[in-house]
Amino acid sequence: MLGAGFLWISLTFLGVAYAHKLKSRIILLEKTKYFISQLAVETEYLQLSAGEILFRLSDSPQLRGIDFINDICLMLSENEDFPQAWKKAIEHTALNYKIAEKEKLLQLGLDFGTTDIKNQLSMLKIYESYFEDFLSEAKSLYMRQAKMSTLLGSLIGCMLFILLI
Repeated sequence: MLGAGFLWISLTFLGVAYAHKLKSRIILLEKTKYFISQLAVETEYLQLSAGEILFRLSDSPQLRGIDFINDICLMLSENEDFPQAWKKAIEHTALNYKIAEKEKLLQLGLDFGTTDIKNQLSMLKIYESYFEDFLSEAKSLYMRQAKMSTLLGSLIGCMLFILLI
C-alpha cells in the first residue's frame, strides 16, 4: 500500500515537473527575446561594438539564465574573435533551446556586428520576430499540456493506487 502511494505521488510529481519544464522554457524564450531587443537598443543608441554591448548586457539582472552571454564575454576577454566566440558559446552552453532556436542564435552571431547600424537594427528586428514566434509556440504548448500533464499524472497514479490496493 505504501509503494502504491509512492507511485501515485511520483506520477503526480512527474506531471508537475513536465509543466514546470514547459514554463521554464517560456521564461527562457522571453529572456532571449528581451536580449535581442536590448541588442537593438544598445546598437542604436550607444553605437558600441558587438563585444562591448555584450559586456554591458552580461551584468543585466533581467538576462540571468542566458548563460551563453557570459561565456561569450569570457572568450572575448581571452582575445577570441566575436563570431567564433559566439558560435562556441551557443554550441556548448545553449542546451535548453530547440534545434531551430539554436540555429537562429548561431545565425544571429554571424550577422550581428557585420554591417552598418541601420542593417543591424533591421536584422535584429527579424530575429526578435523569430523568437516571438518561438515564444508563442511555447505558450500554446504550455496552455495545452501543462494542466493536462499534472492531472493525467495524478489520475493515472490514483488509478494504479486503487488497482494495487
